[in-house]
Amino acid sequence: MSTDDNFIFGVGPIQEHFSRLGWEFYVFRKSEVDTRGTSRHGLKYYASWGSSIGGEQWIDDLVSSEKAERISNDNLFQSFAFPASEIREILRNGPPRHNGPPVIGDNYFMPSRWIGDSKIDWDGLHALDPNEIMLVDMVDQS
Repeated sequence: MSTDDNFIFGVGPIQEHFSRLGWEFYVFRKSEVDTRGTSRHGLKYYASWGSSIGGEQWIDDLVSSEKAERISNDNLFQSFAFPASEIREILRNGPPRHNGPPVIGDNYFMPSRWIGDSKIDWDGLHALDPNEIMLVDMVDQS
């Protein structure tokens, strides 16, 4: 395994990571990503969480309502941009809830509407200018 294989899309070290049907989300300041190119390695993320199937609906709704812009899409890795005020409102009560089905994998089970592994830097999010453009990376875990 090379050193790069120990990171999820350059976000950070893999810790007990396994393949599952669902998504992982990472929230960054877009200005920091713009100066680094495509690598996210070493960047501070303001929030991260995992979800089962259906956990992507909140961001699809934001794009449909033109509150977010999809800036990249290769199916397994998608990025979206929107203001810090929007992500603060979305995360106000924790990661967005969804109505996804239960998932039974080869060696795991995820109950319906599963959300987990959430980390939110509230102090960092509230310190941001409300108009600061944030980037949400959505990583397919299948």
